[in-house]
Amino acid sequence: MSKKNILKINQFSIFFYSILICIIFYYCERFLGIDRFYHPDSLYYLTRHEKLFSFGNPTLFMNTGYHYLSRIFDYNYLYLIILNFFIFGLTNVMVFNLVFKNNSIILTKFQILILSIILFFDPFRLHLTGHILKETTLIFLILSFLYF
Repeated sequence: MSKKNILKINQFSIFFYSILICIIFYYCERFLGIDRFYHPDSLYYLTRHEKLFSFGNPTLFMNTGYHYLSRIFDYNYLYLIILNFFIFGLTNVMVFNLVFKNNSIILTKFQILILSIILFFDPFRLHLTGHILKETTLIFLILSFLYF
């Protein structure tokens, strides 16, 4: 792929392929026997914690923000996984715009290939996305500060 073609890549295709790779990786993990509750935090975020939701202390939200997100989605595993996939796709679009669009002139073809592999096939990020964990949301929020 030439450098000029990178600038023509549609953001929607980056988003779509990111979600498709998430789904494939999700089912590969299940096929390999990695349970969806492999991480203890996954089950913890799906458990109702009513005493965490005190509106009298605003700093409590900073420590329990993902619990609020779980509560919004009624502690539903499927909804939270779909949200993770969606956030992963948006994060990849932001990374693509930050790295490739701004630096495509100074990057070599090999560097573009390596960065593309890291962007789409990072097993650690894909693993975190396939579980109910707050890291996918945190990565998105950190990159949002850089992007906007």
